[in-house]
Amino acid sequence: LLLQRPVAGVKLFDRLILTLNRSGLGKIIRKVVASVPCDQNRTDGLFFVPADRLNLINQYIQMQVMEDPLETIQSEENHNFCVSVHNVSAVRAAEKSLLKQQKLNYTQLMDVWFNSLFSIRISSWLVKTPLTPNQLTLLGLTLGVLAGWFFAQGDYISGILGGLVLVFSGIWDCCDGDVARLKFMESDYGEYLDTMCDNIINILTFIGIAIGVARQSGLIASLIPFALLLAGGILIFILIYFPKGYGKGYSFKGTRMYDVILLLASRNFIYVILLFAIFDRLDYFLWLAGFGSNVFAMALFLTKWNTSFTAKIKPN
Repeated sequence: LLLQRPVAGVKLFDRLILTLNRSGLGKIIRKVVASVPCDQNRTDGLFFVPADRLNLINQYIQMQVMEDPLETIQSEENHNFCVSVHNVSAVRAAEKSLLKQQKLNYTQLMDVWFNSLFSIRISSWLVKTPLTPNQLTLLGLTLGVLAGWFFAQGDYISGILGGLVLVFSGIWDCCDGDVARLKFMESDYGEYLDTMCDNIINILTFIGIAIGVARQSGLIASLIPFALLLAGGILIFILIYFPKGYGKGYSFKGTRMYDVILLLASRNFIYVILLFAIFDRLDYFLWLAGFGSNVFAMALFLTKWNTSFTAKIKPN
């Protein structure tokens, strides 16, 4: 019965088998044994034998002895999550620890220091629902649409609400990845969908802010910075995501600019938007984003050009 208890949305036994399968074991045959000798001090754990030596397990079941040699495999605690569970309370403790470890997968600044305070709690509930990671990603897109609509209203209260919804969308954006990892549902398509939805949310946010600024300060006050932002944004997207298929900023790996990309080409900026909304200065943010995006694009271009030039003149 213990093996049938769910841990973060997946039954304990299923989680064990899936983990072993992902570790490289292609065919797994289950034998339930009361205890398996690992060494002189321990009698619990997992016992692995080649498919052609299953007689060793049958021997242990019948005679309670195991042929030598036996070798204990110690997991590296810094790189793996491995705990021994013997009762319901231990299963619950393991689930809690597994959820906390999701923070180690976060790379963006605000995800690590702020979003994780809420996203892991939300994910602990979401893994118990039938919602898939891709469905959660699409639900996050609706939050981006709502935030853009609030920004487009052009008044102070709507700006604050837009900023808060946008922050929540950033927290929610962590949850689909948590659920995918915890329920073994990661996929290339899911990563692509998440990236596309993030970019769409960014576009809707800036369009909403531009419309709101136009309503509040006039079309010219909005059109010029938005045009600058559009041009800079397109250049940044091309420079970061191309050549296609290698991931965000792949061509900049090994340079200082790569760390800058991870910091700036992320959703950390949503907190900057909220700050400007609180001071009722989203028009200032639009100008800052317009000029800043072009400066960033120029820095990316110079870094890529310099890297390419250095590679060409490097002697063989």
